[in-house]
Amino acid sequence: MTTDHDVQKLLTHITAQFGTDPERWFLPDGYQSVALAVLDAIYSTGNRYAGVMNVVNGYRRLRADEGADP
Repeated sequence: MTTDHDVQKLLTHITAQFGTDPERWFLPDGYQSVALAVLDAIYSTGNRYAGVMNVVNGYRRLRADEGADP
């Protein structure tokens, strides 16, 4: 179970690592959404990466067909 103390510890760590000024943050290359990153992380544990990209690209197509941004 997550407690307020756990959340505060996480926030303190993030602030120490990245600061509080968004102008100093960088945007790494990668996925446009958390969902795509999660799919990549899960499927990467047991597949060849070409298979992972098939899943990720299939999800992108599905979301685009729904009129949404992946």
